Amino acid sequence: MDTVVRLPYIVATVVLVVVGLILGPIIASASTVTQNQVEGIAAFAILYVLAQAIERANQVLVPVFDRLVAAVSKEPTATTKKQRGLTVLRAQAAAARGVAVGVFSADTQTEGAKTVTTADIEKALLTNGLAFLLAMPLVGLFKFSLLTSLGYADVPALVDLILTATAIMGGASGLSDLVSKVQKTKTAAETSA
Repeated sequence: MDTVVRLPYIVATVVLVVVGLILGPIIASASTVTQNQVEGIAAFAILYVLAQAIERANQVLVPVFDRLVAAVSKEPTATTKKQRGLTVLRAQAAAARGVAVGVFSADTQTEGAKTVTTADIEKALLTNGLAFLLAMPLVGLFKFSLLTSLGYADVPALVDLILTATAIMGGASGLSDLVSKVQKTKTAAETSA
């Protein structure tokens, strides 16, 4: 049986991302916090804290938004009572690894022994949309700049804001993977020099 991800979930995700894109720069320009000057790997500590805050908020907000989208569209929720036992963290970690990304028309997709259902994809869409919506204002409020802290000072502020928010929306596990890759690259560069 071929089931398509329901349009209200796609629309809700797009709306969350657009609101994040609007709020992030507005909050960044209104913030009185001075530019964060943390450089190198230490910069990831701040991102890690923000990522964990977003994960905790998503645990509460995703089921609420799921019910809201279902109520507005008059369709059943993506998270049934049986699936509510699954945590948002697992959906967010799966999204960070690329599971179900770009899959919009299959009832189930398999990755190894795990079956990904349409409800999982809808939940991942809401999780990522909410994570982006939360990440943009947080990064803007604290004026944290990932690329500048890694030495890329010529990047436009909006691009840096979006990339920094995207880095933390993958959650703490995704951020941990990013930190290890940056450390390996730095170690390899120092060894060859």
